[in-house]
Amino acid sequence: MRKKNVTNKINNIENIAVKYAKIQKDDIFAELNSTQKGLTAENAELRLEEEGLNEINYGKNQPWFMRLILSFANPFSLVLVFVAVVTIFTDVLFSREKSWATVIIIFSLIVISSLLQFFQESKSDKAAEKLKAMVSSNAAVMRDGIVREMPMQEIVRGDMIHLSAGDMIPADVRILSAKDLFISQAALTGESEPVEKYDNLLNASSTALEASNIAYMGTNVLSGSATAIVIETGNNTYFGSIAKDLTGHRAQSSFERGVANVSKILVRLMMIMVPIVFVINGLTKNSWIDALLFALSVAVGITPELLP
Repeated sequence: MRKKNVTNKINNIENIAVKYAKIQKDDIFAELNSTQKGLTAENAELRLEEEGLNEINYGKNQPWFMRLILSFANPFSLVLVFVAVVTIFTDVLFSREKSWATVIIIFSLIVISSLLQFFQESKSDKAAEKLKAMVSSNAAVMRDGIVREMPMQEIVRGDMIHLSAGDMIPADVRILSAKDLFISQAALTGESEPVEKYDNLLNASSTALEASNIAYMGTNVLSGSATAIVIETGNNTYFGSIAKDLTGHRAQSSFERGVANVSKILVRLMMIMVPIVFVINGLTKNSWIDALLFALSVAVGITPELLP
C-alpha cells in the first residue's frame, strides 16, 4: 500500500511537471501568480508560511531514550535474553549448587553490545548533523525585480531564479530562457552524460524526465546560464518524493538480513529440540524435573553467548 501511494505521488508530480512544460510563459506566470520580476518580498513571505521551507523532510529524529531501547531490541540480544532467563532456572532456581556467573556474563554481554551500538549510532548522527550544518547553499533569486543571493530553504513557488555553471538546482523549475545550458541529471536518472536544456515547449510524446524545459531539484548546472521559475518545492519535488520514500523505511543490509535469519534458525531449533529432548529424557529416566533441566540446558547450549 505504501509503495502504491509513493508511486501515485511521483505520478502526480510528473503530471504537474508535464503540465508546466507544455504551457506558454505568460500562462505560467498567471498560474503561479508571479511576474517576470519575480515575487514581492511580502508575497514570498506569505507563501513560505503556507508551503513551508524548501527542504526535504526525512522524518522526525527519535529521542535518545527510544534509540537506546531499540538498540537492545536486536535479534541476537533477544535470543540471549531468553537464554539468560533459561539459565536462571537451570543454574539458580533448580540447581543444588546455585551459580549466577553465567547469567551475569550473558546480561553483561547484552548490555555492552547494545550500549556500543547506541553510542556508535549517536556519534554517526552528530557527525551527519555537523556536516549538514556546514553546507550552506544559496541561489540567485529575483525579488521585487532585484536579484539577490538567498538560502535555498527560503525559495517558494513562483520565484524567479538565475542559474549559472556550478549551481545546484534548488527546486523543480520551468526554464524560461537558456544559453548553452547543460545539466547533470545523474542523481535522478543515473545518466553519466549531461543533458542540454532549452526554453522550448515540451513535445506531446515526451515524459517528465525527458522534458527539455524542466530542471529538477538535486541536479546541477555544468555549463551555460538560464532563468527559470519555481514550480514545486520541498517534498513536492520529484527528488523530494524519492528521497522521502527511501529514508522512510530503510532497507536492511545483507548483514542485517543474515543476523535476522540466524536468529530465526536458533529460535526454531530451540522450539524443536527442547520439547523432543524433554519428552525422550522424561520417558527414559522417569524424572520429568531432570528432563526439563536437561532440555533447558540444551536450549542454552544451542546459543553462543558472544552472538552480539
